[in-house]
Amino acid sequence: MYQNFEEALSRDVYLTKAQVKVILILYRQYGGQNTMANKGVMDAIELDPDLKPDHKKTILMLYSQYTKVSPSRTQVKSKVLDHIDSNTFYGGCTFYFPQKKRFRIHNTFFDNCSFRNHVAFSKVKECRFVNCSFSEGASLDLSSEHLETIPNEIFAFTFFTALKLSNNNIREFPTEIYRLPNLRSLDISRNEMTELPKEIKFCKALEELIVKENSLAKIADEMGNLSHLCHLDLSDNELSSIPKAIAKLSKIEHLSFENNSLQNIPKEFWRLKTLRILNLSGNEFEHVPKELGKLTQLEALYLQRNFLQTLPLQLEKLTKLRGLYLDNNRITQVPVITTNLQILSVSCNFIEEIDVNITKLIHLHTLDLSGNRVKTIPAEIANLRELSKIYLDDNEIETVPEEFYSLLCLSTVFLEQNSISWEQKQIIWKRLGHIGLLNT
Repeated sequence: MYQNFEEALSRDVYLTKAQVKVILILYRQYGGQNTMANKGVMDAIELDPDLKPDHKKTILMLYSQYTKVSPSRTQVKSKVLDHIDSNTFYGGCTFYFPQKKRFRIHNTFFDNCSFRNHVAFSKVKECRFVNCSFSEGASLDLSSEHLETIPNEIFAFTFFTALKLSNNNIREFPTEIYRLPNLRSLDISRNEMTELPKEIKFCKALEELIVKENSLAKIADEMGNLSHLCHLDLSDNELSSIPKAIAKLSKIEHLSFENNSLQNIPKEFWRLKTLRILNLSGNEFEHVPKELGKLTQLEALYLQRNFLQTLPLQLEKLTKLRGLYLDNNRITQVPVITTNLQILSVSCNFIEEIDVNITKLIHLHTLDLSGNRVKTIPAEIANLRELSKIYLDDNEIETVPEEFYSLLCLSTVFLEQNSISWEQKQIIWKRLGHIGLLNT
């Protein structure tokens, strides 16, 4: 047992050299061959004046785990299992878990175990994993646990690939984040953090970072080192600027700065050649940055709730753009920037006329012009052969042209709160009563 004990200690990545040294000295001094001897070791640890209280607790727990003297821990060895229990020692076991099952465990020790599919935890307290393999990763969800700080023991679980800490009261993220090099997804939304530690740059495997609904006033330049990051959500913070380092995110696909205080973006933004979805809604933009015209892979652009009046011609280069959202701005003309557009949402603006150029949007299937000042629907709208949803409610429309009824793909039409007469409404119902959703 003595040799196995030393070997196990030497390969435990969670232990510092100082902890290993103390445990081995005490183990050798008292022998560790029976329960009475082990009790003497534990008493010695407890009475050692050179050990800090938190170190004593850690070493006592580790010593108990390695010498297997805890009377409350059941031993299970060399089994194939589909569940995990607390207060258990698992040695050489193989685990296959049902999908969507999460485990809450404490005082459990895993030695040389194999987890063959993803394992999800919602509590891991006073547990250790030694020489274990995780074929499809492991995740920990501590959302809505009323946490004010992040438990330090989390950073001992270097195998975690996903960590969720949303909806707590966390104000500071520990610098120990660097100890989670395998982390691919981190969700710390809906907390009270004012900044992220610079050490986040060491999480090289990170692909998804969700930090929305915090109090961030700035972004560390080190975030630009997250070379595998695909999804970054910084919505609902207190950002007034974006660092140039963001342009280094060479694999970013989804980027959200919704509901901040941004007025511009760095010129280097054009380097984000992989960006597909960009959300800049709820900021203080008066002009759409021309740099956006160089994001040629962009598929969806969200610019609602700003102070925009026009769009730059450079956006015509966004040939892959499928969705453009400009609600609640100060726009006076329907923007026609790319013929491949499928969704155009320009509600609650100052548009008085639907320009005939809208007929260039031959692939458009959703058009939202509600809450404007539109007076007439042009007959040319009939050229939008793929249009299936149109929202024209809360305008100043008096009549619907005959050509409107030739839109055979229509499934949703909103025309309420206009100046349409009762007779006109009767005609509309008669001609369009067959569609799924009609509101006049």
